[in-house]
Amino acid sequence: MPIGQLITLGVGTPSSIPILDLTGLMTSQISSGGDTTGSPLPGVPTVLSGNVIYALPARLVNIEWYASGAAIIEGSNDQTNWVTLDSLASAGNSTISGAATVFIRPSAQVTVIIRKKKAKL
Repeated sequence: MPIGQLITLGVGTPSSIPILDLTGLMTSQISSGGDTTGSPLPGVPTVLSGNVIYALPARLVNIEWYASGAAIIEGSNDQTNWVTLDSLASAGNSTISGAATVFIRPSAQVTVIIRKKKAKL
């Protein structure tokens, strides 16, 4: 499934300027190295499969997550170099505050809620 398509809108001069339509980007699935990459919707509890790469929104976010057993969440900006963002030794929940990575990859099935990080005043 494509994440976007070039469409012609009647805007500008000439009126046939191609515009990249990214409708549905947050729920699109992208094939990446055999794994499936998608994006959890902000504020919506989402079950993520283990050893699958997911894209995060392009901003600082807090990740609230729950695992029914031991799990690790790793982050990456290039899908090549990974660092551990958080881990649980047994079932429980945790929060990653201010995640700035582009991609995350859980080691096991987890449930996450992505929330935008609030600015400090």
